[in-house]
Amino acid sequence: MGFVYGKSVRDNALCHLNKNYVLNLDLQDFFPSISARMVEQSLTRINVEPFVARLIAEVCTIPEDKKSNRCYLPQGAPTSPVLSNIFCKMLDQRLIGLAKRFHVDYTRYADDMTFSSNHNVYQSDGEFMQELQRIIMDNNLSLNPTKTRLLKRGTRQEVTGLTVGEKVNVSRTYVKNLRALIHSIAISPMIDNHKLNVAYGKLNYLRMIKGKSDSTYRALCIKLNLALRGKHIQK
Repeated sequence: MGFVYGKSVRDNALCHLNKNYVLNLDLQDFFPSISARMVEQSLTRINVEPFVARLIAEVCTIPEDKKSNRCYLPQGAPTSPVLSNIFCKMLDQRLIGLAKRFHVDYTRYADDMTFSSNHNVYQSDGEFMQELQRIIMDNNLSLNPTKTRLLKRGTRQEVTGLTVGEKVNVSRTYVKNLRALIHSIAISPMIDNHKLNVAYGKLNYLRMIKGKSDSTYRALCIKLNLALRGKHIQK
């Protein structure tokens, strides 16, 4: 779901609505775990010419350190998300098969993996979790145990930062912080251009998640417009 045209965090969260159990997992050191050799091999598997695959891998990875020959995908590079998705193609196929076998839903957004269902197959010593970890290890990746969370119905279930109950929503903290930001713009004698850009960005994200007709989104837009009246942007 991540870095794919036409997909977003909202689409990712929509797959896990109204579930009794939501399991969130995080792949540890995701980009650094994907070496140049792994990139090259994954490209050849999708019929990229070996020479081209090697060249792409060399250009789009960085050395681990001055003494090491190992290169890996750098965090923050515009090429890393696409190449990581290509590398994870086999991982995703196997995890989709596992999910179907146990009648659960699966999505991945970069290094965030989510499984959800109305029945509990997530016992640490159970067949599902054992097979899941085996598949991840087979792909030379590992889980971050500190970010493994099993969220049950009745608690605040989240997927990639969004709450998933009867509908996908942002957290209350997100709305509270946006409201406070707009208030700070309103009480300032001049408009801080950075704060204004942040406010617009947060409003656009809120619109994407809740829709342009949502009452909270519309009320905050009105508040921001009122805050801007008669003020000049600070240079």
